[in-house]
Amino acid sequence: MRIWGTASGIHRPGFERMLGSVCEGKIGAIFSIEASRLARTGRDWHTLLEFCGVVGVLLIDADGIYDPRQINDRLVLGMKGPISEMEVATFRQRAQSALEQKAKRGELFRRVAIGYVRSGKDRIEKDPDERVRSAINLVFSKFTELATARRLYLWLCQQQIQLPTAVRGVGISWAISWTHRVIIHW
Repeated sequence: MRIWGTASGIHRPGFERMLGSVCEGKIGAIFSIEASRLARTGRDWHTLLEFCGVVGVLLIDADGIYDPRQINDRLVLGMKGPISEMEVATFRQRAQSALEQKAKRGELFRRVAIGYVRSGKDRIEKDPDERVRSAINLVFSKFTELATARRLYLWLCQQQIQLPTAVRGVGISWAISWTHRVIIHW
């Protein structure tokens, strides 16, 4: 029986199916590139080891064949899980730190705000579309004139000004209906 799963996310149906199949006695051995990657949390890892030990399921990876019923194998497997969890946490922490450093240098671009477009790998410029630029300029000039976001919001609603909105997969869409989604607390 082959069970393909993903190593990311909290809900892991592949892992849950595998654990269920272990408990039902449908599996005799679990093959993986690295056994400790089968579970993402220490709790899941030790639950898997416990059930594999009770049912007699072997864990096989590139480093060896492990029988969770054997104390030495269980010791090695017991250490592999937390080490793997620590590696994942370290990688995640380093990636977050790298993003923060990039942001401090002003080089982090995830999404570009409406009114701007990417003009190279790490550059943004004003949108070449005159209608988009005019709408954004109108919002800023009216805000300067009216002095509060509430007054600006009410003016935009009253005038039924169409503003650009980002639509995933489509690009820019023009709508007045954005006013129904905006909630301003005052």
